[in-house]
Amino acid sequence: MKQIVLFLFFLSPNCVFFAQERPNVLFILADDLGIDAITGFGVTHNNFATTPNLDLLKAEGISYLNAWATPQCAPTRASIISGRYGINTGVREVPGNLDVSDESIFNYLDRETNNAYSTAVIGKWHISSPFSTDQISEHGVDHFEGISGGAVQDYFVWDKVRPNGSVAEIEEYITTHLTNAAIDWIDDQTQPWFLWLSHVAPHSPFQRPPDSLFTIDNPTTNRQLYNASIEALDHEIGRLLNSMDSETRNNTIVIFMGDNGTPRNVLQGLPNGHGKGTMFEGGVKVPMIVSGHGVSRSGEVEFGLTQANDIYATLIEVCSNDLPGGIHNSYSIRSSFTQANAIERNYIYTDYLDDGLELWAVRTDEYKLIEGADGSQAFYRIDQPTYEDVNLIGNLSDAEVEIFDDLVLEAESIRNGWSCRDLILNGEELTIDDCNDNVTTSTDIVAESDAISIYPNPSSSDITISVESGDYAVRILDAVGAVHQNLNISGTEIIDIDTLPVGLYFVEITNNQNSKLCLTKIIKQ
Repeated sequence: MKQIVLFLFFLSPNCVFFAQERPNVLFILADDLGIDAITGFGVTHNNFATTPNLDLLKAEGISYLNAWATPQCAPTRASIISGRYGINTGVREVPGNLDVSDESIFNYLDRETNNAYSTAVIGKWHISSPFSTDQISEHGVDHFEGISGGAVQDYFVWDKVRPNGSVAEIEEYITTHLTNAAIDWIDDQTQPWFLWLSHVAPHSPFQRPPDSLFTIDNPTTNRQLYNASIEALDHEIGRLLNSMDSETRNNTIVIFMGDNGTPRNVLQGLPNGHGKGTMFEGGVKVPMIVSGHGVSRSGEVEFGLTQANDIYATLIEVCSNDLPGGIHNSYSIRSSFTQANAIERNYIYTDYLDDGLELWAVRTDEYKLIEGADGSQAFYRIDQPTYEDVNLIGNLSDAEVEIFDDLVLEAESIRNGWSCRDLILNGEELTIDDCNDNVTTSTDIVAESDAISIYPNPSSSDITISVESGDYAVRILDAVGAVHQNLNISGTEIIDIDTLPVGLYFVEITNNQNSKLCLTKIIKQ
């Protein structure tokens, strides 16, 4: 099938027609599929599923080895569809509800392309609470069929929400059924299309698929059944791609990714407790593959930092219009489709609510910081194979102290507005990252600070503050602005910080005219 969009230009009294072909989008999201589930994403063990069709996508395209999501499905899905972090969508746990005030990728493309795309979500939605097909439609989805919740109780007998909103019991293996629905919908399209195929697999329950869909000999353990589900998913992805005629296939960009890490009870090659639901790499790093239209790199791996919400800006640039770096919290990685090392960002970020506790993480190429609203912090080196089993806090080099401080400030900036170093035109910026006046950094020391010294730094028990003669007010604040100590000093004072949790703090010193003389960082080891 050929999708042609005609543009009409009026030149003098004559009309000139020309055709421009927009690419189709097939975005396949697997449920609970982490970096240990398929080969090639940095985890080593001897019990991978056999995935020839995903392997072919990798061979024809790009594998992204540093792609982050959130530790559970709903926040990831909300970030993908809105291009925003969870802290900005409010979807930070399961279940979640993405308000229609967050412009979805579907609504954006409708607005900017004059409804050039037919759009569909087939499978799992899980970002309307309570579930509402009306809300799905308000997010710009022309066609929805799938499930109303986060999973099914039985892959072979399950309740399906049909396109008219009615519910029917289906007695067919769900991965096969959703694939059939996708094939039928694509075959019906006469204009460019965008399909989000949101599979339930390989999410629990771990059940044996139909025998024709997997190769594992007599799977019985949970991991074997999990792998069999992945093999069935791979088989059906191949069937879907092979159902397209060559013209359609060549004009379709295919993006495949997992929505969060592997469930902890089937995790392999990573430490116990480091999977889904955690802020460890096994919980937030996911496989991502891009292949097809517009992708000239074949069989390559990409180490640039990317995250689930980057899908938003990337597909806008693929389907609609160029962006100044990205939009919202979404950085376009389209340039990486044709050029290695084109992803220039230095940080990625994610956040999550775990049983009411707010957690967030931010990383560079080499280091990662995990923080919690309870004051907990963990700092890891992750530029080489790591089990994240040694928290470096308490044993930081001078260089690592600077990196740690920088990550704390980057997270604080993101969580209180927007990053000034995300390479995206967002917030109140007039040009990309033009927000220096809005950033507090460790260099905010005014002239009188020459008469102030604070040592040792880092410290594990106490610090000495030395000031010129006079009375001064001292506050010690944590990275989110909470005051931990408030005292007055004159001359030289030893301040006990032994009871403070390990982490980053700020020392603020003001004089008796309430003029701030010093704001500097200290590390409690």
